[in-house]
Amino acid sequence: MQQKILGMTIGQLIILSVLGCLACALVGFAGSMLLTLNPAAQPAAPQTYTPAPSPTPPPTSTPLATITAIPNWNEFRFADDQASIWLPASYSGGNTTTSSDAIIQKLRSATRDEAFINDIQELIVLPEIKFFAFDTNFDDGSKSMYVGNEVLTAGSTLTMDEYLNRMMNNFTGGERVVERQIVDMDRFPAGKLVIENKVPAGEGEAFISMAIYTIRSGDTMWFITFRTGRDEFKDNQATIEASINSFWAQP
Repeated sequence: MQQKILGMTIGQLIILSVLGCLACALVGFAGSMLLTLNPAAQPAAPQTYTPAPSPTPPPTSTPLATITAIPNWNEFRFADDQASIWLPASYSGGNTTTSSDAIIQKLRSATRDEAFINDIQELIVLPEIKFFAFDTNFDDGSKSMYVGNEVLTAGSTLTMDEYLNRMMNNFTGGERVVERQIVDMDRFPAGKLVIENKVPAGEGEAFISMAIYTIRSGDTMWFITFRTGRDEFKDNQATIEASINSFWAQP
């Protein structure tokens, strides 16, 4: 008689064990197939947090500086619209690179001072001169102004003080310097030279004052010159400085 364990013979126990192993194998196989067919059921793999890179802002152009309009004044743009200045409504002017003939025609209609006209005619054909204007309320002082520029070497360390010295070296010797300084305007520092000189005027001569302001924008040095009669310069200084303060140039 065969020995029984838990009511079963040894052969029955062996068969039962084999069937149990097969059942476990089948359950494991079915589970792996389920995970393969349904990835969402798979346990999430451990992840390492990597911060997202900061977005790079798109390049933007430098906005134009806002200039407050001056009542009863006009804005003049020149140098291919890369610069502008405001002047009293009595001033007439233009871009010297495109309107030099028209400027001289307007000047001839305002004065018969051929010496002055000839001086302006020689001035506005210079390549560095970009704009010229004159007060149509013409008088012996021949109130006028012009704007020019000089392109400096890229990254030039030339100071305003050094530039003023260089300008003074170009004087012919007949001028008298009455003011030389660096001034803080409303929106920028500027070099300032005021000189007095005697010039031909009609059949005689006239004493004039010339206020020269130098302003740097990027690698360009701009110079703005106002001319008045010597005796009327003081009365016009506030107007001149208001115009200088309105100057704008593309960096």
